[in-house]
Amino acid sequence: ETNQPTGLNNQLKTPLAPDDPIEVRTANCRDCSSLKAQAAFTPEDRMFRNTFQSGFLSMLFSMGSKPLQIWDKTAKNGHIKRITDNDIQSLVLEIVGNNISTTFISCPADPSKALGIKLPFLVLIVKNLNKYFSFEVQVCKS
Repeated sequence: ETNQPTGLNNQLKTPLAPDDPIEVRTANCRDCSSLKAQAAFTPEDRMFRNTFQSGFLSMLFSMGSKPLQIWDKTAKNGHIKRITDNDIQSLVLEIVGNNISTTFISCPADPSKALGIKLPFLVLIVKNLNKYFSFEVQVCKS
């Protein structure tokens, strides 16, 4: 049986059991067709395969020394930068562009890799700037 990537808008052909590991990949429009065409990832392709996973695994921490270290960054007609948010008085990552398809981040940076995350939760904190926003997650049953 091969692992078939499944988007959030699609139904899984095989229901996930509570203890089934899943993989979460973020992607953008340019990668979607190639990601959906890929078969199963080998264990060597999983970035967090040797990481002890319990509780939460931070993939992006805006106050860290290199918050986008494992992320691919694309900014055409926009910017990706760290700023201090006045409301929370803390460093945040600001991703702003004229078009959501030309300014984005994606992880893993290498599209031939998978994250290998087996934790059941995805936590995302986003500030509403009253602008268009897009977020895509691809979940692969392992």
